[in-house]
Amino acid sequence: MNINNLITDNTNVIEIYLKETNLNLNKIDVSIDNKKVNNILNKYKFKQEVEYVLFNKKNLILLYDTTNDSQIIYEKTLENYNETNNLLTLCYNEKKLPPYMFGCDNNYDNKMIYTVNEYKVNNRISIINKKHNNKSVLYISYKHDAHVDLEKNNNIINNILKNII
Repeated sequence: MNINNLITDNTNVIEIYLKETNLNLNKIDVSIDNKKVNNILNKYKFKQEVEYVLFNKKNLILLYDTTNDSQIIYEKTLENYNETNNLLTLCYNEKKLPPYMFGCDNNYDNKMIYTVNEYKVNNRISIINKKHNNKSVLYISYKHDAHVDLEKNNNIINNILKNII
């Protein structure tokens, strides 16, 4: 995989999802078999599980961490994507916003409660296991910046992919 081909001028977050089925025009399902997830969880030392509540309102996302009562408001815009047989790569421009932008009413478009386990490879790359409704999603999160050694980070990501696929 070469993430250099997917990065746009505005890309600052890349998520590489492991998947088992091809995408359908009506539904994106990136959940994978729990047996496979457990094998990967045993290879790396993931942090304890953290529960999040996610609210969507128009183009804004409020992420509430129930373990430490913190919240983050951000806007996420899809910049580019790529699909292969077993990977879905999404490139985003993610902007953190002040909390007042979301408002404090109960008028939101979507609410989702899920748990996350994370293994930090370094300050920019993490392997994340996200569980929602008894389904697991596993992805690599890469925080991109124009001033980083992209080749080195690309090699780290490819080594992780070799170990978990």
